[in-house]
Amino acid sequence: MHKILKRLLGLSFIAISAYSCSLFGGDELRPAYVHIEPFTITSDVPTQGSPTEKVVDGWVYMNGQQLGVFELPVTIPVLDSGLRDISVFSGVKENGITAQGDIYPFYRGYEKELDLVPFETDTITPTSSYQEGLSFLFLERFEIGNAFNMGSGSDVGLEVITDVDLVLEGNRSAVGLLGGDDFYLRVVTDPLNLPPVGSPCWAEIDYRSNNNFDVWLTGYYPGGIPLSSYLITIVPRDEWNKIYLNIGAKVQEMQADSYSLEIRSLRPVTVSSAWLYLDNIKIIAF
Repeated sequence: MHKILKRLLGLSFIAISAYSCSLFGGDELRPAYVHIEPFTITSDVPTQGSPTEKVVDGWVYMNGQQLGVFELPVTIPVLDSGLRDISVFSGVKENGITAQGDIYPFYRGYEKELDLVPFETDTITPTSSYQEGLSFLFLERFEIGNAFNMGSGSDVGLEVITDVDLVLEGNRSAVGLLGGDDFYLRVVTDPLNLPPVGSPCWAEIDYRSNNNFDVWLTGYYPGGIPLSSYLITIVPRDEWNKIYLNIGAKVQEMQADSYSLEIRSLRPVTVSSAWLYLDNIKIIAF
């Protein structure tokens, strides 16, 4: 990761140099510096869910030209001076894959005008919120119920908990516990109408687990048998974590009339107790 960032920084520095050649009459390098702090995300909790986030990168632009993609926080040398428009877009790891960074399409970009001065540092603390016009097709915080049903073959379902030491946010989270004679967890939403093929559609899941679990989509077709399609395996995390899942590609592949989001976990026989905590699960589209 550090090698990739250094390479990006070097490429950005070259790009900025080329961009600034008309502004500097000679070869003298007199950089200004822009320090960018991590993003803060806000939301309207009743309609958009909690503003938990895992924005790890900043996609940085100056006057519309890309400077690079940087792991936040970061300090960027800029071979330019004077009033400049800086834009920072929130970067997430698509499907949790470290090498697959992307601008999250549902967060607003952050913009600020800076008066760059050579050898001085300006600090940006970017904030963002969800864009207007989004459809929150599924939103479960477990505050007033549980929209996940036990699926076929499942030994247990999700239990809503209120222990303040275990809940992520709000008053409630959910947990699936596998122990004793219980080895398989499969929970599923009611059928959902997802956007047309080709439209952006992402799921957000907050979780902590001591066992691998899988995310699937089940498609429903007129007069046919439902078809389940595997999406991703999510590895254990002792502390609460967030993952952004791009499910638009899976929708394009399946082209069903409606879909259910499924979460599955199989406890190995060598593990005496497996647990999966979930909260703040969303499916969002334009």
